[in-house]
Amino acid sequence: MDLYLLHREKFNRLYNCDYLNQTEWENYAVQRPVMGWVCIVIGILYMSTYVPCLIVMSGPSFFKSSCYKIMFFLGIIDIICIWVNCFTTGFLMIHGSVYCMFPNLEFVAGAIAIGGWSGQCISCAILAINRCIDLWSAYWSEVLFSGRRTYIWISIAWIYMLYFFFFTNAVVYTSSAIMWFFDPYLTVPQDLINVDREQYRNWQHSANDYSLVSVMFVLYAFLIVSIRIKSGSITKNQIKANSPNTMWTDSSIGYVYLALGVVYIIPAFICVTVILQPPLIYNSSYKMLCFISLMDILNIVACCFFAGVYSITGADYRNTPSMLTVGSVTLACWVSYCAINVSLATDRLFCFCSARWYQMLFAGKRAFGWIGVAILAGAQMMVPFDGEQFYHYDSSIGGWRFELNPRGRKNYRHMLINIGTFLILVLLYSSIVVATCRKSKQDKLQRQAAFQSAAICGFAMGADIFCIIVQNIENPSIAMCYIANFAWQLAHGGTGYACIIMNKTIREATYKRLCKILRICGLQKHHVTTVVTMNQTS
Repeated sequence: MDLYLLHREKFNRLYNCDYLNQTEWENYAVQRPVMGWVCIVIGILYMSTYVPCLIVMSGPSFFKSSCYKIMFFLGIIDIICIWVNCFTTGFLMIHGSVYCMFPNLEFVAGAIAIGGWSGQCISCAILAINRCIDLWSAYWSEVLFSGRRTYIWISIAWIYMLYFFFFTNAVVYTSSAIMWFFDPYLTVPQDLINVDREQYRNWQHSANDYSLVSVMFVLYAFLIVSIRIKSGSITKNQIKANSPNTMWTDSSIGYVYLALGVVYIIPAFICVTVILQPPLIYNSSYKMLCFISLMDILNIVACCFFAGVYSITGADYRNTPSMLTVGSVTLACWVSYCAINVSLATDRLFCFCSARWYQMLFAGKRAFGWIGVAILAGAQMMVPFDGEQFYHYDSSIGGWRFELNPRGRKNYRHMLINIGTFLILVLLYSSIVVATCRKSKQDKLQRQAAFQSAAICGFAMGADIFCIIVQNIENPSIAMCYIANFAWQLAHGGTGYACIIMNKTIREATYKRLCKILRICGLQKHHVTTVVTMNQTS
């Protein structure tokens, strides 16, 4: 905003609208009246509920508390941002706008949006710190937040927000991309407006997102665990008598599982669709990776969606007979997943150590043989060699378990598979590390593929460890059962994110698919390239 107010010469150079005339600018605009009115209606609904809440929070009985002071400040920021996110965006959608059609409105609104977003981030972090300290230490809560001390924290948030508002690049709305971006010429070809797009990069915004969002994740995860620990010391009678609606219940974890399922399954689907396209599918490791992603999807359905529904409804194997069938299929999918991870690690090891053996064992369609072995490994779990499986979901512990085996025995096959998978993966990836260190001429792409495979298999190893612990501890705690199920979910949900983050080819293909969702694919090919470049800078 300082450019707009104090450095007009530089502002006019960076945000010059003289490159094209008004008619030419309008060629890059897309009107979306329906979406615009939806944004405005949503904004009205948000305002109608938010404003009364702020009025109530401003009362003396609430304002005595430090957390309500912070929440009130956060509410003010939200109100400001709603005007930009809903009303201003709706107006620009209805008219179909690019920056040079409403330059003053877009730049000022974009500066407010950046300031508001940064203010929300730091305010949420401060609120989390306040709640964590208040839970664990009344003394430090008094020292840091009592009385007017809270206003010091709010002042820090104000300064942080104003810095972003005045001294960082603003975002501007582009109707063809249905989004706010830093580049005012986002969808205009480089040959028409030949300016350096890197100068619109807002590194402060990127630093804010990577740092504060990560900090908030840690703080709120710690807060959830703290609430769980603190509430665990309260007796069931106290819970029922005093605060039944605020305590953790068996059904609460179900909603968490469903939310995680949505977060995890989307990148898994993306990976499958991307890997199935040439030339990736011709590579043996990508064939296995595609099968891993398919197993991930099936396991996510079981450990997130089925588990979530079972927790919410309180279902068990008695009133839901199909649960045992789901459990049996889930068990088979898990074992297939373990087997294919071992095959993938073996593939990477031979790729590093012996090109001849790699060609003999994995080249061409031979990789499908390893996938077939993994399928058979899973299928054998459905054969009741040691009595019926009775693998079912127990909502009281928030996880799947073996129970009620007619002969009263543990499922040693499952236990041995988990232990064996863990030990074999440790051995294989230790060998890969040694081979990498000894190799004089290291192929960068091979190293990247090995690291990616190690990350994916590392999730499986983590889940194996917790499964082994839970299975071999007599009467494991509910917290341990929760952690084991979360580790299982992460084992399957982490694969998609590892592929997208660590693999440039998959990442770029994923972004192109997102561009199609945003209807950017209707633009010329170099328009999409510009969007990709902008995404990297923001």
